[in-house]
Amino acid sequence: MLSALLSLAAVFAGQILGIAMIGADELGVSTLDVLDLGTSLLVDAWTEASGPMTYLFLALGGYTAFQSARKAA
Repeated sequence: MLSALLSLAAVFAGQILGIAMIGADELGVSTLDVLDLGTSLLVDAWTEASGPMTYLFLALGGYTAFQSARKAA
C-alpha cells in the first residue's frame, strides 16, 4: 500500500515539475524561479491541464507499484 502511495506521489511530482519546466521556458526564467512561486499555482495549472491521460498514468503508477509490492512480499 505504501509503495502505491509513493508511486502516485512520484508521478504527481513529476507532472508538477514538468509544468514548472514548461512555464519557465515560456517565461524565460529558471525552473527554480517558477517553483518558488508556490505549489498552489502549479497545482492549479496541473488541474487545468489534466485530462484522461493524466489520470490513466496516475492509475497505472499506483497499480504497478501495488502489484510489484504484492509479488515481492
